[in-house]
Amino acid sequence: MTDSPPRGPIDANETPGVFAWCRCGRTRQPPWCDGSHGGTGIEPLIVELQHAASVQWCGCSRSTTPPYCDRSQCLS
Repeated sequence: MTDSPPRGPIDANETPGVFAWCRCGRTRQPPWCDGSHGGTGIEPLIVELQHAASVQWCGCSRSTTPPYCDRSQCLS
């Protein structure tokens, strides 16, 4: 596993459910929160999908449209 976040979107076909998207950028399981934010004061963004969907999750935690990748930060 690399210490740098993925560059670009993380494509996924998701089923309905609740997801904890990492906002601190420290996770070792992007884009999901793994608790690495402890002590940072940054909490994960909880996302609930009501329907199955094709999603582009942001992998770098710097999107202006979290938790979805807008490509403005990840690819720069």
